[in-house]
Amino acid sequence: MTFVPTHAAPVDGCDTWSEPDAAQPIGPSLPGRSAVRVLRWWGDWAQIECSNGWTAWIDGRRLDVWAASPVGSGTESVVGSAGGPHGAVDRAAGWLVRGGVTVSLPLVGAIATGLATFLPWVRAVGVSFDAMDLYARVLFDPDAPPSGLRVGLLLLMLAAAAGALSIRPYSVSARRLVGAVIAGVALLFIVRLRRALDGQPADSDARGLLDVLGPGACLALAAGVSIVVGRVRDEGARR
Repeated sequence: MTFVPTHAAPVDGCDTWSEPDAAQPIGPSLPGRSAVRVLRWWGDWAQIECSNGWTAWIDGRRLDVWAASPVGSGTESVVGSAGGPHGAVDRAAGWLVRGGVTVSLPLVGAIATGLATFLPWVRAVGVSFDAMDLYARVLFDPDAPPSGLRVGLLLLMLAAAAGALSIRPYSVSARRLVGAVIAGVALLFIVRLRRALDGQPADSDARGLLDVLGPGACLALAAGVSIVVGRVRDEGARR
């Protein structure tokens, strides 16, 4: 395959890494104005290929765009910086790499799960409680005595597990299982609450689900889904 450059290294050259992680050892320096081809972007990182087939990761913000000159000139030129637009696209996709720490959608979901634990799950006139006031066994049996493991503690443990699994892709299936359990707890609570409201006497001052459902349960549901569907760095290589 013919090597077609897409970018050029800065005049003073730049460092390289074997992976998009500034905490890793620095590799060989890329000479200034080297012609490279960008294989893929990862936040502000770019995986580049040189004309000899060597690949590496570099700070893509330092690259300049390589463009062909008008037909017949037989030359190429550097036409501008490459960093900005790619960073914006990756942020919109849920990726941001800073200082070797990847903030991904699953990690955001793990943090949101911890926050959801302390937000109200039921909020009505004279009534408000969060996941710390809810017992897990009641989700499966509304008539069970209020004792045992609290939903809030369960979610905090799951949030910690999801956070650890989101920093590095140790196990994609394990992270998705944790996210599914978080989403399942929130969904089960919402279903139980809906059934309790439907069972109110017709002559009571009945309120709808949206009138009493607090933001905590909704956030936990969304957080669990984000942990399941999101991706973390190098995930594809470890499936």
